[in-house]
Amino acid sequence: AANWGVPKNSGFKPENGVEFDAGWDGDNADFEVDDDNATVTVRIDVSNFDLASKTGAKMTVTVTYPTEPTTAAPEEPTTEEPTTVEPTTEAPTTEEPTTEAPTTEEPTTEEPTTAAPKLHVTTTSNYYPAADLGDKAISEKFNVDYTLQQPDENKIVSGTWRFEYDADKVVLTNVEMPNVSDAYINTYVDSETGKTITMGTFSDVNGYDFADEKDFVKAEFQALNGGEEEIKFVVVDLINEEWVIVENEVIKDKPQPEPTTVEPTTEPEPTTAEPTTEPAPDADFIIKAGTVKAEPAAGTTVKVPVEFTKNPGYGYGYVRATWDKNALILKNVEYNDSLAPKQSSAAPIDSTSDTYKVSFGDMMTLEPFNGTGTAFTLVFEVADSAAAGDYAITLTEDEVYTTEIETINSAVINGKVTLGTEPTTAEPTTEEPTTVEPTTEEPTTVEPTTEEPTTVEPTTEAPTEEPTTEAPTEEPTTVAPTEEPTTEAPTEEPTTEAPTEEPTTVEPTEEPTTVEPTTVEPTEATSVAPTEETTIEPTEETTATDATSATGGKSTGDSTGDSTGDNGNGGNEGGNGAVQTGNASMAIIILLVLISATGAIYFARKKVK
Repeated sequence: AANWGVPKNSGFKPENGVEFDAGWDGDNADFEVDDDNATVTVRIDVSNFDLASKTGAKMTVTVTYPTEPTTAAPEEPTTEEPTTVEPTTEAPTTEEPTTEAPTTEEPTTEEPTTAAPKLHVTTTSNYYPAADLGDKAISEKFNVDYTLQQPDENKIVSGTWRFEYDADKVVLTNVEMPNVSDAYINTYVDSETGKTITMGTFSDVNGYDFADEKDFVKAEFQALNGGEEEIKFVVVDLINEEWVIVENEVIKDKPQPEPTTVEPTTEPEPTTAEPTTEPAPDADFIIKAGTVKAEPAAGTTVKVPVEFTKNPGYGYGYVRATWDKNALILKNVEYNDSLAPKQSSAAPIDSTSDTYKVSFGDMMTLEPFNGTGTAFTLVFEVADSAAAGDYAITLTEDEVYTTEIETINSAVINGKVTLGTEPTTAEPTTEEPTTVEPTTEEPTTVEPTTEEPTTVEPTTEAPTEEPTTEAPTEEPTTVAPTEEPTTEAPTEEPTTEAPTEEPTTVEPTEEPTTVEPTTVEPTEATSVAPTEETTIEPTEETTATDATSATGGKSTGDSTGDSTGDNGNGGNEGGNGAVQTGNASMAIIILLVLISATGAIYFARKKVK
């Protein structure tokens, strides 16, 4: 999170052992080492460093060369050389060689050959298979090489690895990454394990192409002493353009393409709330990508807001966004300067990539950024090859720190971009109400009632029985069918046909045979008609027989208005329904009128109901 070098753009080169002002976030400190096996010590003193002004740090680079113990080494053999004179002192005892003592010394001469140190070397790794490199002679050099092939079509964008070994057994004479530019390699001793660590890191937003298997790390070691040595190669992190292959030394499985897992949830949009279950309940900082809709037209600008929904106050952080580059092209990142300003170290945007790591906040701030809301906006352009559908905006690698450079427990919620108008397919539900409209029109159309006049069965039956009388021809005019259609009751009554049967089956047989000549007819009319006929008889009979009856002087030609109006007595207020008869033939006509009127009056009574 913090780094120092020589002052930026100064071109300064450290002098051996001379302290100088360290530049915050400065340039590399370059220095020369003249001989192999030199010791380089870099000392950084930040005891007087001022965070606000970023000054006060001191750095010293000291290079020491081995003293000259090599002169002492030759002297020791010279002191041992006089011991070679000892055999000359043993020369007089020439008989002793006959003994087998010299033969016993020969095995001792073999012991140095067998005891000639051999170093048995094995390698282990969390990412690569273990290997047995066999025995290595002292000072023998050997290689430990690893190749890499990316697991999909996405380029490798960053990684970290390390060698762990015993510096008393082997020394690393050379290490390189032939297919990675700008790799940073450093060696140090782990104070806990005592192992020597050589670590390498590399990163490039444009990615490194390992589509074909290529050399990844090539190391050359030299054996120093005999025994057993295990050289451990650890891939700490390895990330490609789409997903994390290795994270914190743990190999990750390639995730299922998130767009396919999101699409089912987007069809019923309420299921899009599922991403809210992604962040851990105890997360202190939550970064959430928005959900937006746009037309799938090439060149359309799509802005996806990314907001902080939970923020305890932070200093700076990072989050990686990934999307489908066949549908969306990242053009810009718009930062909210008050909540999440752009870091100076933010990488440039590559419009051909489908991933970008957003750097927000300020490493040097002393005041935390507080609050929630939209922190930054990802500005995309719809690609030419984009099709309608849902496209996930995936957030990973979230790292958030306090102003004291302490990690904040964070979580992310993924978003999506919907191209097209698929969600508006709910319109068919709006058409269903239109299907109801015909039902509202049916009551307004009186077509069934207009047919009723043709179904005036009583009028058709009456002529068949009494063709001599013209009352049936008038009855249809006096019958209220023209008015009845306004009431919908007639549409029901014809189906019952009870009124048409009652007069045809009973009244015609009784009326003409027993009462017509006498005055009993009125009593029969009064005794029978009240149930079904008295309410109308006066209107029907008087209109058919006598214009001076109690109809109020209205003409028979206009009797239709009286048959349905004013009251239940057919317009004869207070009348008892008595029939005025002139002679027997008139009684027959009156009877016929009663038959036809019964049907019409029945309708009128139903109308009152």
